[in-house]
Amino acid sequence: MLDNHSVLVAPWIRTFQRIAHRNNLRVLIPTLAIWGGAAGAFALSILEVAPLIQRDVLQHIPVAGSLYKARLEKAALVD
Repeated sequence: MLDNHSVLVAPWIRTFQRIAHRNNLRVLIPTLAIWGGAAGAFALSILEVAPLIQRDVLQHIPVAGSLYKARLEKAALVD
């Protein structure tokens, strides 16, 4: 009975092993990258109003960074 490896492994691990096989992961990597990029863009759009995010993250974007620099300078003049 101890020689039977499937008895020693939980059923959910056996299911995950089939999904996490190296050939299956090669197919999933582009999809996971797209979902990760979309989640990051969504998080930045939600956190865009925070000055900390504008100063530390959004100002370093090559094209749109000058927009956030101008916003922070204008906000500093108003305060």
